[in-house]
Amino acid sequence: MAEETTAFSFLNLEGTLPDVIPRKKIANYFGGLLDPRSMANMDCRGVGPSGRVIVGRDVVYPKIELLIWLQNRTKLPVKKSAPQPVQNSTE
Repeated sequence: MAEETTAFSFLNLEGTLPDVIPRKKIANYFGGLLDPRSMANMDCRGVGPSGRVIVGRDVVYPKIELLIWLQNRTKLPVKKSAPQPVQNSTE
């Protein structure tokens, strides 16, 4: 029986996260994958997640917009086949 493989998707994390994620705590939710300062820089350049909300001096991201943004930035590695051995022909 063939084993079915499922590609990783950040969208699968939707049920495990709060509705909004504070920028200053984003590293805690994603194991250090995202840094608050990097997120601030991306927001400033206009390439961060859409829908961010400023609350006083804090920025929060709606969960689904953040997950979609992460998923769109994700590239899964392509499995390369092993190189074929060179056959020497003796004639």
